[in-house]
Amino acid sequence: MKKESDNSLNQGFTFTEIVSTVVVIGILIAIISPSWLGFIARQQLRTSTNKIYWAMQNARSEARAERTSWQATFKRNLENDRLQYAIHSADIMPIDLSESVWQDLPNGVQLDKEQTKIYKVDPKTNGVKLSDTGYYRVIFNYQGCPVYWGTEECTQGRISKGRVTLKHQHLGERRQCVIVSTLIGALRTAEDLSEAQSDGNRCYRD
Repeated sequence: MKKESDNSLNQGFTFTEIVSTVVVIGILIAIISPSWLGFIARQQLRTSTNKIYWAMQNARSEARAERTSWQATFKRNLENDRLQYAIHSADIMPIDLSESVWQDLPNGVQLDKEQTKIYKVDPKTNGVKLSDTGYYRVIFNYQGCPVYWGTEECTQGRISKGRVTLKHQHLGERRQCVIVSTLIGALRTAEDLSEAQSDGNRCYRD
């Protein structure tokens, strides 16, 4: 009796059983993978939005603490195709920042250029450009107001409200953004909602 039991254990799996197992695993992977990738992409987009919010908030805080203009700058790294951001004094040109200052956002997160409403700038001069240079910025003056140029006062009239809008290559039309929503530099995050849910708290509307 013991001998028969040993023989049945030694026989192992049949070819049909192995193929069936592989097929079942393949089906499970096919079902789970899209959901898992979508979950990861949503997490990456949310994390990136929070990082952009923190970068702009930190630039504003530094400007008020140091009593001089600071900015958050954004660009696409051509080497690894990552969206990057940096926080620095407005007196330092973006092109002069060391690589260690730039922070990467997760792979797949992109800047929605059509929906992003902050200034495009020449990285060599920090001056505003109409054409796309690959560099964008938000400057806060010494009082924490978002301004066109760092030397301007809050009352000079060229207040720079706007938004940074992010998307993910795996999430279709889904958008999240950070909005400079008031003249004194208050920030908030938002995501695009359906038209039926439109209440002003969405990426396509300030």
